[in-house]
Amino acid sequence: MQAYDLIKEYCNKVSQQIRWKKAKPVIYTEIENHLCDQRDAYIADGDNENIATEKAIKQMGDAVLIGQELDKTHKPRPQLFMIFITAILISIGAFINYMIDDLPNSLYNFSVLPYILAFVVFIGCYYADFTLLGKYADKIYFITLIFSIANSFLDVDYGSGRVWILPRAFTASYISLIFPLVFALFVYSMRNKGILISILAYFPFAFILFRIPTLAGMILYTVTAFIVLYLALYKGWFNCDKKQGLIMVSIAAIITFIFGIINFLFRHSKELVPFLNPEQYRTDYGFIYYIIRDIIENSYLFGSSEFVQNAQSVEILNHISIDYLLTYLIYRFGLICLFLIVALVTLFSVIGIRKALKQKSVLGSLVALSIIITFILQVILAIFDNLGYGLVSSLAMPFISYGKSALFINAALAGFMLFVFRKPPAMPVVQKKL
Repeated sequence: MQAYDLIKEYCNKVSQQIRWKKAKPVIYTEIENHLCDQRDAYIADGDNENIATEKAIKQMGDAVLIGQELDKTHKPRPQLFMIFITAILISIGAFINYMIDDLPNSLYNFSVLPYILAFVVFIGCYYADFTLLGKYADKIYFITLIFSIANSFLDVDYGSGRVWILPRAFTASYISLIFPLVFALFVYSMRNKGILISILAYFPFAFILFRIPTLAGMILYTVTAFIVLYLALYKGWFNCDKKQGLIMVSIAAIITFIFGIINFLFRHSKELVPFLNPEQYRTDYGFIYYIIRDIIENSYLFGSSEFVQNAQSVEILNHISIDYLLTYLIYRFGLICLFLIVALVTLFSVIGIRKALKQKSVLGSLVALSIIITFILQVILAIFDNLGYGLVSSLAMPFISYGKSALFINAALAGFMLFVFRKPPAMPVVQKKL
C-alpha cells in the first residue's frame, strides 16, 4: 500500500466514528494535515516516506479511539434553553391574540395555525445549513436588492403599506427585517477586501426603506449595519488600515444620522408636540399616546384595571393584535405581565449577544450578531410603543405579534441564529511531536 493511502485509510477510519456528518470533512482534513506534517518532520530527520508515514500514524494513536474522542466534542450543541424561550414567547403570542379576538371590535380572524407554522419554520431553519448563506452571500444581496427595488417601484398603493406578490399580500415594511442579515452576508463576502464597497452597499437598502417609508425599519437596518461594519473592522476582517476604515465608517454613520434626523423632522415634526403633551391633543395626533398612557397609569402590578374608561380605550385601539399586545396584557393582568415578558426577551437577548460575540467563525459572528441586534431593536421599539412613548412606530413584538409576515421572518431568523450556536467549536489541534 502506498504511503499516502495509509494516511487516507487512517483518516477514513477516524471520520467513520463521527456521527455528525457536517463535522466529518473538517475532521478528516485536520487529521490528514497533521499526519502529513508529522510525516514530513520524520522525513526531515532521515526516514523514507513509508517509514515516516508509519511512525506518524503510530504516534497519532488508535484511529477508532481518536475518532470516538473527537465524536464527543464534535456533535451539535442543542440550544434547548433558547428553543424553550422561543416556544414560550410564541405561545404567549397565540394566547394573547386568542383573548383579543373576543373584543367587540375584533375582526374575529384569529387562528393558531400561523403560530404553529412559525414554530415549524423556526425548527426548520434551526436544522438548516446556514453556511449555504455564506456560499451565496453576494448573490443573496443582489437578488434581495432587485426584488426589493421591484416591489418599491411597482407597488401602486403605498397608502396601505402593502406590496402585492402573488398569490398573497404582505406588509412592505416587514421586508426590512431581513435587510440586516443580507447586509451582514455581503460584508462576509467582502472579507479580506477593502471596506469602501461594504459601506456603499449599505445605501441601496436604505434608499428602499426611505421610499416605503418605514422609520422603524430604517433604524433596525442602519444600527445593525454599522455595528456589523465596526465589528468587522475591530476583528480585522477587512484588508485596510483600521484607523482609515474607522474614519470612513464613522463619516458614513454621521451623514446617515444627520439625514435621518432631517428626514424625521420633515415627516414627523407635527407629532412631536402631541407626543410631549398628549392630553392637550387627545382628539388629534396625541390620541394614541393619551389612551395608552392612561391605561398604563391606571394599571396595577397584579390584576386587571377597574377603570371603565380603560376598557373602552382598549377596545378602540387599532391594530391591537399587532401593535399593542403588551398594553392589552397590562390592562387585563397587570404590570407583572410586562415585567415577565421583558425578563424573557432580555434573557434571550443577553444569551444571544454573548454567544454571538464568542463565535470564532466570521460567517457565524456576522449572521448571529445581525439577527440578535435586529431582535433587540424590535423589542425596544415595541416596548416603548406599548407604554405610550413610541415616537417611532414599532414593527412587531418578535414571536408575539399576530402579523404573519413578521412572525414568520422572525422565526426564520431565530432558527438561523440558533443553528450558528449549535455548531461545535473548532476542532482542537492535536499536539504535534516534531
